[in-house]
Amino acid sequence: MPLSNRNPRDRSAEFAHHLRFHESLESRLCRLHIRVLCFGKIPDKYFAAYEKYQREGQDEMRLKVHERDSLEVILAYLEEYGLPQCKKNGKPMKWFTYFQMRILLAFCDFIDDPRRCHQGRLMGLHQCKSGQKTLQAKQRVAIVQTVTTMFCTMNIDGHRIGRYADKSKNEQPVFDEHGNELLRGITHYELRGLHSQIWRQPISRTKYNDVVKMLKLAGFLEVEACYLAQPEAAVLREELREQGASEKEIEAIPSIKSQAAYKWFTHQFIELFGIHFQEKMKESLAYAKEAMANKKLSNIFATYSPFSDGFWTKKRKDHLWRLNQLRYPQGRPPDPNPYGDDVLPELATSWH
Repeated sequence: MPLSNRNPRDRSAEFAHHLRFHESLESRLCRLHIRVLCFGKIPDKYFAAYEKYQREGQDEMRLKVHERDSLEVILAYLEEYGLPQCKKNGKPMKWFTYFQMRILLAFCDFIDDPRRCHQGRLMGLHQCKSGQKTLQAKQRVAIVQTVTTMFCTMNIDGHRIGRYADKSKNEQPVFDEHGNELLRGITHYELRGLHSQIWRQPISRTKYNDVVKMLKLAGFLEVEACYLAQPEAAVLREELREQGASEKEIEAIPSIKSQAAYKWFTHQFIELFGIHFQEKMKESLAYAKEAMANKKLSNIFATYSPFSDGFWTKKRKDHLWRLNQLRYPQGRPPDPNPYGDDVLPELATSWH
């Protein structure tokens, strides 16, 4: 049973934090799971509370208050997510660094106290759809979970969301002039699949797109489409014609193909929590950069040659306001971002 159905939130619970602060079970589970994703194991204090609970004959009244809280979280966590994942060699699976974990733990404050946490800097996200009708608790949990999934594929130096060539699928890596492997984009479909692996529950396409839209409206996430020419389209059409395919199948071969869109978190989102300048955060960032340099991995996206300066794209529904809107993903530089965030250098200077 989903966690949201086991712990329903009524309207009084939504505003309970204005009178007293009591962290919800959803928030505590998110925090614990983020720590597990970082360290690859459940903290010892939760298992200590569980072992004492078993020794005392499963009598909660013999436990201290903080032990009962830990017991409640570990029981719910094991039911919801199970034991931490391990690699094939038995080693714990770690998804991100200490730097990313601290950012995500700070972002978890948004679940229970969206109006006052971090000096109200997240109110733009809380009111991204309407100034009067703010986000519900289940929407805030979905945002935290989706951002956590994106952080699992985020490059710590530059906050770009992407991946490197998958050798198991015989993908050919792309290198820069220094021999470092360039970062390639990751599709929304792949992120949704990763979400199912991380959180042990699928996320619908509609729900995922809604979260991405809210992050973009708040100015925390940037997504830039990447459309390329397909010069082999004529050859593919001729092969289908020789095989006796219908005209509809032949015309279905597009002259334009798309690559995974470029996605990155803005500096505004990373820095609004006010912890990026702390000493341990700097050490974690420096260690991650050193590890990337040793593996000869670049934090820059691989760019492609465009097919023209711009093109027209039509949406499926005529009533959409973006109908026939000119888009130029790599043909010419985009308009300045109204939020003031810098465009990625490889996209600003390499619109070639």
